[in-house]
Amino acid sequence: MSHPVLSLNNVENWQLFHRQIYRSQESVNQGRVRGHIPIPPQTLPLLSDRNILAAGCHSDKAKSTWFSGGWLTPVVACGGEFLEADFGFYRLPLNSVRLIIIPPIAQSYKLRFQVPAWFEEISLSIYQYIGTETDSTEDLIRELQTQISQP
Repeated sequence: MSHPVLSLNNVENWQLFHRQIYRSQESVNQGRVRGHIPIPPQTLPLLSDRNILAAGCHSDKAKSTWFSGGWLTPVVACGGEFLEADFGFYRLPLNSVRLIIIPPIAQSYKLRFQVPAWFEEISLSIYQYIGTETDSTEDLIRELQTQISQP
């Protein structure tokens, strides 16, 4: 089975794809604040053709017992303007970064971000990997060819 070989530790191989702060709205009843209206799911207005992402959520207002910052779901068009399908989802740890490798089943996809209902504010940052990708199988073949061609 082949595996991608990447240079993840090189800063120049990463490009900011999306960064935004999401805030809930206050729920007001008879002039009094009664809590907040949860942040609705957000479909990012950007299409990506890259399948390797680093995504992180951060919130200064989170309680110490909260571990999940939300879920990121790739969405692909399926033959029509209004027909879309999710393919998997990725839980994003709070105040941390997750490496995501999305299966390359489409030329481009959108991302949907969903936040737990109790968050009043959260920031989302997504970087896409733009470095070179090689395949471990290709590397193995090159190595074997080199060994065979040596006397």
